[in-house]
Amino acid sequence: MSSADMDAILARTDRLEQMDKRRFQGDFFTPLAFAKLGLDYIEKVLGPNWYKEYKIWDMACGTGNLEYHIPTYENVFMSTIDTGEVSYLKSNNMFPGATIFQYDYLNDDVELVMSGADLLDDKLGWKLPRKLREALADKANKWVVLMNPPYATSQEAGATSPKATSGENKKGVSNTAVRKIMHEQGLGEVSRELFDQFLYRATVEARSCNMHIGLFSTIKYINANNDQKFRDKVFHYQFKDGFVFSSSNFSGTSKQNPFPICFMIWNLTENKKLEDQNIEIDVLDEQANKTFKKKIDSKNRRTFLSKWVNRPTTENIFPPFSSALTIKKENKDIRDRIAKGFIASFMCNGNDVRNQNSTAFLSGPCASAGAFSVTSENFEKSVTTFSVRKVIPHTWINHQDQFCQSNSNFSDDFINDCAAWTLFDSKNQTASIKDVEYKGTTYQVRNQFFPYLLSELREWDTPHDLSGQLRTAQDTFVANWLKGRALSAEAQTLLDAGRKVYQVFYKEWKNLNLRKFKIDYYDCGWYQIRNALLDAKVGLEELNAVKEAHTKLALKLRPKVYDYGFLDHQ
Repeated sequence: MSSADMDAILARTDRLEQMDKRRFQGDFFTPLAFAKLGLDYIEKVLGPNWYKEYKIWDMACGTGNLEYHIPTYENVFMSTIDTGEVSYLKSNNMFPGATIFQYDYLNDDVELVMSGADLLDDKLGWKLPRKLREALADKANKWVVLMNPPYATSQEAGATSPKATSGENKKGVSNTAVRKIMHEQGLGEVSRELFDQFLYRATVEARSCNMHIGLFSTIKYINANNDQKFRDKVFHYQFKDGFVFSSSNFSGTSKQNPFPICFMIWNLTENKKLEDQNIEIDVLDEQANKTFKKKIDSKNRRTFLSKWVNRPTTENIFPPFSSALTIKKENKDIRDRIAKGFIASFMCNGNDVRNQNSTAFLSGPCASAGAFSVTSENFEKSVTTFSVRKVIPHTWINHQDQFCQSNSNFSDDFINDCAAWTLFDSKNQTASIKDVEYKGTTYQVRNQFFPYLLSELREWDTPHDLSGQLRTAQDTFVANWLKGRALSAEAQTLLDAGRKVYQVFYKEWKNLNLRKFKIDYYDCGWYQIRNALLDAKVGLEELNAVKEAHTKLALKLRPKVYDYGFLDHQ
């Protein structure tokens, strides 16, 4: 080995050591193992020495992790909005030969790019460096865009844009020049996503280029409801290869609530709608080892499960609930109306697996958006949707998988199983509450999800306090719906186990903290009954039997969620 080669190795080693020091200072960076693997996947698609044949631009380069393992940098352009990162990247000749510059990709030169202005006309006031503009103008050049843009969603306009690196909503993420144009193009809510803003401008930049994009991102742009217009109008490119790993591998992100991060390679010269492609990617573990392949479907939102249930028009004011027993009386955007024939309110925000905890039944309108009235006409679809959304365990891998309407005719047995499972789930938060004051009127909240007939209750050991109610009451909607139905063995076992809990509840009536759980009526909700018994530490054996039967029925339902096409198999 020559002394020159040795000097080059030592210089590179020193450069990598300097970069490593910065990586341990608490900033957010693409994990090196996955960044390197991204380059390996690009090599599979474009061939060896691709970095010599292609120009490379990273518009949100941070401290250069995506470029860390590229052997040479003569064809590399690196830009970031952060001047401190630019200084760091230029220090110690860390990326020799690369063009490194400060640039606000979502605001700088946007009108010029969108209008197709002459890249070589310096009089236009371009902020892009001349070398990059010359490279973009040369039609013989081939490009790879490497990008791990921020994932934040703008919630309010007109503030300064932070550098967001989580998947959460961020207050204060600014309106940008790109967002304004996306809004004018009728792209809807997706224009609030910083990631989609980056991707939108990159696709415009690619209009006259031979370009591939190697993209680290969530998968929302492929399958989310709000991204449908973006898929229809902008992003219809050919998928080439990719992998997915957990966001928990990023320093500073939540280990308790991880989500999938994909690296996907797209050929922007091949026009093909995502819905027409078979997209399969490798699933990686924490050591960046392949474990299995995952299919990512890009289906039109018209087929989503959230579009399946009819949402009746609401007319009458009724106390709005934020939980089983909590009335929400003050809110900027209060929802306090119910439909004619109201049975319950069904909260079902979103359409992906991550939103399964935003799934519940309440005995009044849900105070926030995303819920609708359940009536006799949509009851069966509502309990089926509830169970489908809830029985599948949430993981980081299925976090953003979309529920779809069934692709086959399922049986009454499946509907019955879903209804039985719903009644004894913790998110069945229907309740009965006496004398609720709301907007100057007193309401009686009754629980139409009470599952047993009055003819049964009158034979049980019930407290004298309820004798008057039991003489004059009418059977609830669900009790009548269940009457005479042929239930599966698993559903019947659950209803029988529940019956024993209810019997213990009435027997222990005087020993329970009725006031704490707002219990006055016979038709108490499962939430009220279960928690009152747990609070008094009675009926624990019977409650455990319900839990076991509920779990057993869930195990029966889970494979049917996939068999009927509500979710795609992993």
